[in-house]
Amino acid sequence: DEFDGTTAAAASNSGGRTALRCLMDHLRQKHRLQLCQLCVEHQRDFVSQLPRFTATQIQNHLKQGDKGTAFNGHPICEFCRPRRFYDMTQLHFHLNQEHYKCHVCDKAGIPNQFFKNYTSLERHFDNQHFLCHDVGCMQARFVVFESELDLRHHERQVHGGTSTGSSKISLEFRYAGRSNTVDVGPQEVPSMSDFDYSLDGQAFVPDNLPQSAAFNSEAGGAEEEVADPTTLHPLHLQRTAQLRQRAAQVAHERGLTPAQPEAFPTLAAAAA
Repeated sequence: DEFDGTTAAAASNSGGRTALRCLMDHLRQKHRLQLCQLCVEHQRDFVSQLPRFTATQIQNHLKQGDKGTAFNGHPICEFCRPRRFYDMTQLHFHLNQEHYKCHVCDKAGIPNQFFKNYTSLERHFDNQHFLCHDVGCMQARFVVFESELDLRHHERQVHGGTSTGSSKISLEFRYAGRSNTVDVGPQEVPSMSDFDYSLDGQAFVPDNLPQSAAFNSEAGGAEEEVADPTTLHPLHLQRTAQLRQRAAQVAHERGLTPAQPEAFPTLAAAAA
């Protein structure tokens, strides 16, 4: 097998791409089997070691993971269905690069509130927070506040007055009466957007990343630190452990005593 000494990632990212494509075509045409493209591109393993799947098995692998392992499937981006990502680290990187995150919710301790586009995020700002409706601020975007008090202060300082035309900030409180009902004011006739049950316009909340794998959105989605190992693919971790064990065994057999263990390349180093 010409791939016995070639890792999946290397074969996919080098001149081996043509040969790998031939292998995948052969598996599909002759055996009705296929490789997981995400595992081929990212998993640190030899191509000969990658599992072959039937059409049903590949769907289970993508959505639910593999039985008998800690792998629970490749996470999906709800905005880009059916696009999936190798692990949660890469999904979060994609969300921070291609979609929008509510920084107000994040500051309030409600993390990972992602929206498909700015239009959806702006609607969320207007419904859940306090958005400045001044034309200049609407064009500038992201001029939103945690409280009405902060919004009125902004309007007075920047625009010379509040949206009501008064220089005073009025505080209003709503309370529940004996009937346990709340005065919600006049009701509006629902529009078609109120009956849009697709995820477009709603928040997608993926699983959290450990603090060490947090992204700096102001830096264009770059990782602040190397991702915590618990966010990586279990098979990736297993193969890395096997390689380390084998390296230690070879060093022992040859009587080598390195000053410190040899560091294997990390995902961050490979990406660089």
